[in-house]
Amino acid sequence: MKKIILVIAAMEDVELDYLKEKLNNLKIVKNNIYTFYEGEFLENQIVLVSSNIGIINSAAAITLGIEKYNPNVIINEGTAGGYGKSIHRGDIVIGKNAVNITTMETSKRKEGEGSDLSKYELITFLRGEKNRLIYKQGNKELVELAKKIEYKEGNIHFGTIGSGDIWNKEADRILHLNKRYEIICEDMEAISVYTIANLYNIPVIGIKVISNNEVLNEEYERKTGINAQKFTLNLIEKILTK
Repeated sequence: MKKIILVIAAMEDVELDYLKEKLNNLKIVKNNIYTFYEGEFLENQIVLVSSNIGIINSAAAITLGIEKYNPNVIINEGTAGGYGKSIHRGDIVIGKNAVNITTMETSKRKEGEGSDLSKYELITFLRGEKNRLIYKQGNKELVELAKKIEYKEGNIHFGTIGSGDIWNKEADRILHLNKRYEIICEDMEAISVYTIANLYNIPVIGIKVISNNEVLNEEYERKTGINAQKFTLNLIEKILTK
């Protein structure tokens, strides 16, 4: 039975152009908001979509893609900022799960008592039950397949993708999130993709290449994006040939 794999990334030129070149019989399908690229790889259908940056944009794109194509697998690939001191530019992060780093509850402080970001707690707000932090899950089988891929451009890390509409540049804040919540990279799309894929019960995985690390003063490099695409293509091959 043929599979449909939906690949979503934020930036088309940096994070999708290589994949477009590798698909056969590429067809461009436009709607009022997004452009989908339908193609074939190993006689199965691969659909690419660029959501643009941000969790609202990626939520809209992935929902439209699911409703239109009913995919068997969803892959969110692209660039991300590294957290901690052991993850370097060029490394790959495989998201075993994802968590929203911009949904927070602050400590209670009176007027004149100031603000302390270190006291902010990440939280998932829930109706009808106690609020708590919920990590959205990647598919375990896809994670295991990713472990079989050889990658020569850096190291591969497996863990939590922190995601939200923010670019953290404060080293202490980054290290706090790394230690407190075991987050190993930061992007602006994964949490919405994981959340919606989980709601639809569709297997999902995030593949992020580290484009920068503020703690280590490794500056942003757009060209790293091609490595996430190459890794994604290798994973697609393993999915289709297992």
